[in-house]
Amino acid sequence: TRHVVFQVIGSAIYYNPELEIAELGKRGVTEQVYQQWIKEVDSMDGWLSQKMTVLGLLSTLRLPASVLPQGLVAMIPNIISAAVKLAAKMKADVEKGLKDDDAAIEPEAGDDDEQWGGFDENEDV
Repeated sequence: TRHVVFQVIGSAIYYNPELEIAELGKRGVTEQVYQQWIKEVDSMDGWLSQKMTVLGLLSTLRLPASVLPQGLVAMIPNIISAAVKLAAKMKADVEKGLKDDDAAIEPEAGDDDEQWGGFDENEDV
């Protein structure tokens, strides 16, 4: 369940990093959240949690350092390291054919792109 919380925080930071970091700052928990989030990177197994963590952590870096709280500026090397490490793990999992709780990725029976031609240009999606 902690990973789901980090997934939501990662999504919020990806959507609007300045607003979410400001909200965490109002509550005085920015550094604690990031420290715990970085600690949890190694134990994240779910694909979506990993993806939102990478996107959230790297979205933090879209902001200029002058906007970030000082404690977070000091954590930038750790943020980069955690994001790169997790992205590398995700890439390795994909190359092994693993995704979502280490289930092998296999095409579904009857999964034929040729059968379904998509939407016609006069149809709504």
